[in-house]
Amino acid sequence: MAEESRSQWGSSFGFIMALAGSAVGLGNLWKFPYMAGKNGGGIFLLVYIIFILIAGLPLVLGEMAIGRHTRLEPVSAFERLDKRFTFVGVLGVLSGVLIPCYYVVIGGWVLAYVFRFVTYITEAMPPDIAGSFTSFIANPWEPLLWQTLFLIGSAWIIYRGVEKGIEKFSKIMMPILFVLLLVMVVRSLTLPGVWEGVVFLFKPDLSALTLNGVMDAMGQMFWSLSLGMGIIITYGSYMRKKTNMLRGALIIPVLDTAAAVMAGLCILPAVFAFGIEPTQGTTLTFITLPQVFAQMPLGILFGILFFVLLFLAAITSNVSLMEVGVGYLIDRHKMHRRKAAIVISLFTLILSIPASLSMGIISGDAVLGFLRIGFLADVRLFNLNFFDFIDYIAQNIFMIVAGLFTSIFIGYYWGVENMLKEATNDGERPIRGVGVLRFLLRYVCPLVMVVVLLRALSIL
Repeated sequence: MAEESRSQWGSSFGFIMALAGSAVGLGNLWKFPYMAGKNGGGIFLLVYIIFILIAGLPLVLGEMAIGRHTRLEPVSAFERLDKRFTFVGVLGVLSGVLIPCYYVVIGGWVLAYVFRFVTYITEAMPPDIAGSFTSFIANPWEPLLWQTLFLIGSAWIIYRGVEKGIEKFSKIMMPILFVLLLVMVVRSLTLPGVWEGVVFLFKPDLSALTLNGVMDAMGQMFWSLSLGMGIIITYGSYMRKKTNMLRGALIIPVLDTAAAVMAGLCILPAVFAFGIEPTQGTTLTFITLPQVFAQMPLGILFGILFFVLLFLAAITSNVSLMEVGVGYLIDRHKMHRRKAAIVISLFTLILSIPASLSMGIISGDAVLGFLRIGFLADVRLFNLNFFDFIDYIAQNIFMIVAGLFTSIFIGYYWGVENMLKEATNDGERPIRGVGVLRFLLRYVCPLVMVVVLLRALSIL
């Protein structure tokens, strides 16, 4: 049985916190610091902010307007506005359904590290942290346990509904997240020898500007703001007409960028203080930083706080992703929320198992007994394991194509005027710069999306 009336956010603050929870995720706290580290620090931050302004903000406003105008999930929203663009909504929903299948794996790692650091209060931290992490993710059972617990937590929040679940959780957890982030920044900045890291993050060095760095900034902007995933359209469809959409569309990129900068301040100065190379990739979070905490006074306590912070960021983002699929089942197939939440959770659980195991026993070269279970490696596309493959397809193909055609749809078909009519409540909140927005959505946003797509296809 479908819900009798469409769910709505209880307040503007709740909506902003929920959408901030979507935007402020592992992309900010995990990915941004190491992307900045390998791309010159300050110059990467500057380029990233430029792309937020010229492409991110217009697309956030556009997706939000589509959602509230139609009060439907992405597939039905585009179908109602122009059936030729229904495929854009399909790509958004596919991204929202597929990304949690590997996102919960990382969320499980984070949750496991929270409990590991708690045990380090009474037990010594293992000297070989790199080996410890490698053996952990290769274990066929332990990561599955933690990712299942992470998934259950996400499912419970969605199961409770938009206002009583997602909004209530976000209104509590997002302020806590920013407080913890501020605590970690203060601790990082009080370490001796951190000035080099601060200068690295904030002083643009034009000599460090590269084409790869510019394209990394484009991709980071797109991923960080949750564009092309169906999230903003879905969350926008729960907005009340009286909600100030323009303020929300502006606050979300501001909070998102603030979280990324604070994460950079939390991690990069500490890395410099302990003489560690900032260009390290994903190992920065699970291998390098634990080594930093091990050398830091009260390091175990701050390690716990850091991974609790990551957990909050991960679960709020995962909830928003899973809500896309839930909203689709409710609107499109008239399914009750609780049943839809269970269906999406089970789907995520099933696909997350091979995603996790592809880090170990089905990584492509493992053998279990007399059965070579790495046979998947012989047919995998782009030479990627299952985890990386669904990440690549969702993040680098579906999301980007959806973002590209969303900007084309708004710029050339639905019209910037119709978008602003919805965003300003039929002119109640006038906005200047319509011509600039039209130019950005017609030319700049599509160009950015095309470049990111070509980069993802390894053409650039």
